[in-house]
Amino acid sequence: MKTHNLSKAHGAYRVLASTKSALFLNAHPRPARAVSSMRTQRLSSSKRIDAAMRLFCARIGRAARPNGVLASLRAPWAGPSWIRVLALGLALVALSGCAAQSESTRVETPLLWMKPVVSFENSPRVALTLNPVSTDMAPTLAKREDPIRAWTEWEGEWLPGVFRSRAAHERRLPIVTQLFAAKGLTFPPAEMAFVAFKDEKELEVWGAAEKGGEAVKVATYTMCAASGILGPKRYEGDHQVPEGFYVIQYGWAESNYHLEMKVSYPNLVDKVLGPKNRPLGGEIMIHGKCASIGCMSMGDERAEELWVMMKAMGDAQVKVHIYPARDMDALLKNPEWSHHHGFWSNLKEGYDLFKSTHQIPKVRSDWHGVYMFNETQ
Repeated sequence: MKTHNLSKAHGAYRVLASTKSALFLNAHPRPARAVSSMRTQRLSSSKRIDAAMRLFCARIGRAARPNGVLASLRAPWAGPSWIRVLALGLALVALSGCAAQSESTRVETPLLWMKPVVSFENSPRVALTLNPVSTDMAPTLAKREDPIRAWTEWEGEWLPGVFRSRAAHERRLPIVTQLFAAKGLTFPPAEMAFVAFKDEKELEVWGAAEKGGEAVKVATYTMCAASGILGPKRYEGDHQVPEGFYVIQYGWAESNYHLEMKVSYPNLVDKVLGPKNRPLGGEIMIHGKCASIGCMSMGDERAEELWVMMKAMGDAQVKVHIYPARDMDALLKNPEWSHHHGFWSNLKEGYDLFKSTHQIPKVRSDWHGVYMFNETQ
């Protein structure tokens, strides 16, 4: 009797699993050779849902035969209560979903995960139907001395990582190229740095035409979110945005925050100055969306522009300098922040050097937790 009940439960599970697979395949179509039996990859969204529902109803119909898993409804002694509850749930879905399927005038309700449209045409290339870009992309950048790239509420569509990155390049490469051209730079430049200021919640992009050459400010980006207060990040869970000199280690497109770029925290200075009895944390990113737990959130649209810049330069080639504020002198005079004055004085050396020379400095650190600077790379 136990074996018989388990087989019925397994049958019910197979109905649910196969139906879930059908919905997933229709919502995220694979190349034709992978779903050739279904022939749905070229259908519209509503037709794909219809095809999945027909398959669902057919499987429910087979399950409702006298020897199917729903037979336990008519023979309650044939299985324990949990099997009857599961079978009842399947029957209710069949009554509601399959009845609606037969209606001639059905209200179209697209699935939540079907926002992007990705069509595979038996080819390695992918045709993407993309969300339109925002209206502030008009080619007027050359007229502005210091373009302010404020974060926007535009949201990128869900796509697998490789297609998400490709879509960002298709949308943003022209505007990024124009940003650099307006400053007399070719894209990508020889050197690039992201210079962030926590108090102002701004991130500046600087580029240089040659290694060790004079850097030019290309644009200023506003942050949507940056958690914590002024002061460095010292341990995991303090919700602080780091302060110091880093690089972008790599980019990650399979992100819940659209696109993200990994900041190289903790560096040697962070390890020396941080506590020895608790983890320092990590996974500090520059990313999209508008949420922060130690990261710099730029919104999806601006994150795509920064992503294009980072990918053009390559891993560990973009410098990231994070300061508490532009006016470092005022912070060093404020007794409220006296516990950070020693560390901030060290950061100010690098900032003053950068402001005076407009050259992206080469930064080193010693085992005492002190940054050291050379004028050029």
